[in-house]
Amino acid sequence: MIEHVIGGCVCPGKRCPGCEQVKCCGAFNRSLLRLDGLQVYCRECSREKKREDRSKHRDRAREENKRWRQNHREYERERKKPYIRMYQEKNREKYREQSRAERTMRRIETNTENR
Repeated sequence: MIEHVIGGCVCPGKRCPGCEQVKCCGAFNRSLLRLDGLQVYCRECSREKKREDRSKHRDRAREENKRWRQNHREYERERKKPYIRMYQEKNREKYREQSRAERTMRRIETNTENR
């Protein structure tokens, strides 16, 4: 570790291989796998690296997310309930109009089938 002084901080600094800067230890996320207890890349570089990886492998990530949601439907349903309820309350009139239109369409369908 390298000593540095930034804004009164006198912690042992750490060099990030991404931006090649010596930064305060607080600029690194924790890691239980590393001896010093910190990630190799600083938070900024980690964030940028994740963005690049996500954009490169967007299709794979979508598939994994889709598979997870299918395997955890109940969890997703419970997680979304409060948000759906709030949206429905805010847009109550919109939902009423939709249900009226659906009922009308069903009536028309049943009337044409009965003839």
